[in-house]
Amino acid sequence: MSGVIGHVALLMAAAQNNTPWTPANLSSLVAWYAADESLNTLASGLMDTLYDKSGNGNHAAKYAGNTANRGQVYPAELNGLPVWGYDTTARQAYFRSTNTHVLASGNAKAGISIFAMSAGIVAHNSSIVGTIANLTTGTSDASGRALLSRGSIGLNTIYGGGRRLDSDSLQSITDSVNYGTGYGIAGTVLDYANSDAFTWVNGSAAGSNTSFQTSGNTSATNSQAWNIGATGANLNPHLGRIGEIIMCNSALGTSDRQKLEGYLAHRWGLTGSLPGGHPYKTIPPTA
Repeated sequence: MSGVIGHVALLMAAAQNNTPWTPANLSSLVAWYAADESLNTLASGLMDTLYDKSGNGNHAAKYAGNTANRGQVYPAELNGLPVWGYDTTARQAYFRSTNTHVLASGNAKAGISIFAMSAGIVAHNSSIVGTIANLTTGTSDASGRALLSRGSIGLNTIYGGGRRLDSDSLQSITDSVNYGTGYGIAGTVLDYANSDAFTWVNGSAAGSNTSFQTSGNTSATNSQAWNIGATGANLNPHLGRIGEIIMCNSALGTSDRQKLEGYLAHRWGLTGSLPGGHPYKTIPPTA
């Protein structure tokens, strides 16, 4: 009998080890959106609301512009999955969640991370920042506590930044690499506690700022909004396409970051973009 029990235990352990890893496994997950989520809603065939898959209720609704300005949905765009997009300067409606507890359990956080699978599509010039996602401060709708963008100092660079305290000036993390207009995985990790900030592109380090703000937690004020596709007041819209966005209220460590990159790469058919030494280049992460 003990042999049978042991065999069953081994089978259960093997099954558990083969459970696909998803962002739901991140303990600090606070917002998660995907273009193929069945609970998203459309208006006149255009994306109207984004359902928050994290379970925290940070659903994001179209905020600026009329129906015609909403993001267009492109079915089966990448690896058989849809994306939503903004392809012209006229299509600048963006999505906003005004859940005052968007960071969950208060707002004095030691770090914030944002990752997204997106494409530039429209080439940005040196004066344009195309905002993928922006968490505002508690005192200004236009100021970002955490920011992930394409553009800034060159065509389709990846740009991260933010403020630790509401009164701080924006500090950024940039590099000079032109990543083009194609689809890719980009993220920013803001480690406020250690005054470090990093950007990652397709599983490789892209930019860093190791004197990022002063060390400590963020201000404890509630952020005014969590914006997708622009900053507050519809500034710096992202002219491109987005398939998935994940935000966490911590600075992700190497293991969680690589699992998130591996998840996105396998889901969207972008494993060829991961570097050779990435642990999930050939196999997806498991829980």
